[in-house]
Amino acid sequence: MVSVLEWYQLDISCNLTKEIHLINATCNILNICVIVIINLVLYLLLNRLWITMVVSEIVWTMIGLINYYVIRYHGMPFTSTEFKNLNTALNVLKSYDLEIDIIPVKILATCGCVILYFLSKGRRNKPKWALS
Repeated sequence: MVSVLEWYQLDISCNLTKEIHLINATCNILNICVIVIINLVLYLLLNRLWITMVVSEIVWTMIGLINYYVIRYHGMPFTSTEFKNLNTALNVLKSYDLEIDIIPVKILATCGCVILYFLSKGRRNKPKWALS
């Protein structure tokens, strides 16, 4: 379920004017599968579900927000080649006024809900040590 929410964050970050799913259902399912696989690898490394989901949600939220603003001001989605131009992009970013409209709010609200859920779940499942 969390992977679907993470996909939703990335999907709405790409559709600036309308929340229309421009990609067919098969591609959407494959995108969700990629997110699930990355989350499973992260779970294998961290060995705690709630920590995995919190870290994963923060990473996908950052990617979604970066993608949204790159598309909005650059006109193209964020790609790995953008790392080469990172210093230039950070300098240019200072001249922009970053407007916060509904899409970043939706992305951050989804992130907040998922993190709050898994933080509360992680705290409830702490081991109870019996003194005997």
